[in-house]
Amino acid sequence: MKRFVAAFVVLSLVLGKLLYWKLWLQDEERSGPPGSSGVAEAERVVVAARIASRIVAVHVDEGDAVEAGQLLAELDCSEMDALVAQAEAQLDAARLAVVPVERQAEAAAAQAEGALRQAEAAAAQAGAVQAQAEAAKAQAAAARSQVGAARAQRDNVERQRDRVATLTAEAVTTTVDLEGLQTSAEDLGYRVGAAASAASAAQQSAAAVAGQAVAAQGQAGAITQQAVAAGHQAGAAAGQVEAVRSQQAVAEAGLARAKVGQAECRIVAPRAGVIAVRAHAAGDVVLPGTTLFELLDLSETKVRFYVTNADLGRVAPGMRVSVTADALPGKTFTGTVRRVSEQAEFTPRTVQTRDDRDRLVYEAEARIDNPQRLLRSGMPVEVVVQGARR
Repeated sequence: MKRFVAAFVVLSLVLGKLLYWKLWLQDEERSGPPGSSGVAEAERVVVAARIASRIVAVHVDEGDAVEAGQLLAELDCSEMDALVAQAEAQLDAARLAVVPVERQAEAAAAQAEGALRQAEAAAAQAGAVQAQAEAAKAQAAAARSQVGAARAQRDNVERQRDRVATLTAEAVTTTVDLEGLQTSAEDLGYRVGAAASAASAAQQSAAAVAGQAVAAQGQAGAITQQAVAAGHQAGAAAGQVEAVRSQQAVAEAGLARAKVGQAECRIVAPRAGVIAVRAHAAGDVVLPGTTLFELLDLSETKVRFYVTNADLGRVAPGMRVSVTADALPGKTFTGTVRRVSEQAEFTPRTVQTRDDRDRLVYEAEARIDNPQRLLRSGMPVEVVVQGARR
């Protein structure tokens, strides 16, 4: 009986120590930095064809390390070369068509400018002739006024002469006065005739100048119409220049597009990495979007790990992490937490106890510095978040 009691006591002590040790480990695990196991993943880049063609040559194989811009494969480019040649010929033709049209437009513009200047000169000349016509009309009017004044003066002298003649017959005045008035009347008659001739000449000159003014205005109108027509021709020529320049721009765009297709005949590495998959060989016919290679960039490695619900508040983007791998003992890699998922990966039917809540985990992703490319894609690792809040 005593042996049984002693064995029971010893067994109780051992179980108690084991339970204490387990609880101590759990407490240390909870109070320690958060983290979990994860898998390293390299940045995977798919290299695909953009044109439909036949593969002529493949220069790399699976497992080869390549640099950015390195030639991976070549496609049959005979069709694209023909398209480039056609586009170049169209561009040359468009450029040749631009030169004569531009010269015609320049000539039409110069002609329109000359016609406009001629129209302006003709309009100025017509204005000057019109001013001369107005001056001639005024001169003719003045001459007619002089004729009227001379006639009035002559009529006055003739009336005086007649009165003096009557007085002379009655012996009231002398014949000398009568002769003087007769002479004045005759002189005024001559002056009236001269003034009438001058007025007639002025009238004829005014009519002639008016005719010249009308002719000058007609000529100015005709030249103006010619200038307008020349302006329309210049505008049409400028429109033709714009049209041929647009055709040249279309040809340039077609050539650029053809050269883009020609460049796609050479499949190059978009970045440095390792060829993980070579999907086709020389002689295969590929379509646009067909995968040719899969490239792994190990310099940008990411690790997905999981954070428990209890540690969720202790992990945030931007925190540093340390990563170790069983395959690389003694090597520690560092990185940065990039994101933490907003949604739990596992949710029990009922979340009632702390244990149930602790079973919730959230996916996190960290970018790992892997300059020597020691971490391989798919390698299991252990992640520990550094500097996490307790």
